[in-house]
Amino acid sequence: MAATRRSPRSAHICRYDALVDLGSELERRIALDGDLDGVPRSMVVIDRADATLRHLARYWATFRQEGDPKWSPAIAVLEAVLY
Repeated sequence: MAATRRSPRSAHICRYDALVDLGSELERRIALDGDLDGVPRSMVVIDRADATLRHLARYWATFRQEGDPKWSPAIAVLEAVLY
């Protein structure tokens, strides 16, 4: 089966959605307050985080709707994970 090429916009949406989902999972695990028995481990690999941050910022500046937070939730999650 041939791989389909995504548009640059859809690639940004995929990254954005994955990071927002990661943030939700991190919040869920933090709420467990250390009771992680039976919770499978997760491993996250982020390549070129600096470029990803720039792309996410550009995506958010372009597609942010009225009422959305000024700062991208995906960037907030990525920074929390990295730093």
